[in-house]
Amino acid sequence: MTAITPGTAPVELALIPRQGRHTAHDPFDPDARHEETLSRLLSQVPGRAPLYDRPLALKQRIARDSSNLERLRRALPQLRDPRRRAETSHAIRTLTADIAAHERALDRLVDEGRTRRWGPADFEPGDRVRYMAAWYDVVGVGPEGLTVVFRRGLNGVSWDVPAEYSRVTGRDRNGVEDLDAA
Repeated sequence: MTAITPGTAPVELALIPRQGRHTAHDPFDPDARHEETLSRLLSQVPGRAPLYDRPLALKQRIARDSSNLERLRRALPQLRDPRRRAETSHAIRTLTADIAAHERALDRLVDEGRTRRWGPADFEPGDRVRYMAAWYDVVGVGPEGLTVVFRRGLNGVSWDVPAEYSRVTGRDRNGVEDLDAA
């Protein structure tokens, strides 16, 4: 039997991420450019529901795509280059079609009773809301989202934070919970 010394021990190459101004882009980072590929790969995982069967993912995509669509529509009149105008117009048409497809899929899930479309009429100050996976107290209701109280458990500090309706997954009013079925 051979003794392993620090000089003869097997070594794994450790890549240390570079920090600062010249940080290289990680090609495996699942950012927006890789989202479609990531979604396609996740849909092939056994036991994983496809995108059109996941209400929270649909709501978040609708919110994100609607925001991008508004941004592109505001930018379109200021573009002078015909090529850029054509690309932006194509992106607007694509986003509009994607939003419509996501809306139809979400409507199907609402009809099946698997989720609901949360909005200002569903909440009032004093309710508790399930935002993503945690419960928060509602202190304000607005057209775009809620204002909830975030509390730190260690020192009791709390502050108000915004909560988008697209990420709401439940409500508790007077001890009665109403949760998305998904």
